[in-house]
Amino acid sequence: MAEPQGPVYGDYESILRRHYEENYDSGRYPFERYEVAYTYGFNLAADEPYRDRDWLHAMEDVRQRWEEEGAGPWEDFKGAIRKAWDTAKDAMSG
Repeated sequence: MAEPQGPVYGDYESILRRHYEENYDSGRYPFERYEVAYTYGFNLAADEPYRDRDWLHAMEDVRQRWEEEGAGPWEDFKGAIRKAWDTAKDAMSG
């Protein structure tokens, strides 16, 4: 039997794009740059090691992995990562 499928980023992209438009200056980083963070947070929230963890218990590990990937300054992208994480967690619970 196949493992249950989690939420798919593409189904929530419009919510995350709206978050970007309401919270970030497009002159600093375009949506495509933030989309890396949104995708990262969204997919990580559904990954096996994080599926049953809340943000406060996972954040330091999430930050460390983000910084190791060299995807951009944590302070600039942590809000987008968190929003995507919360969106994925809500989708899985509801």
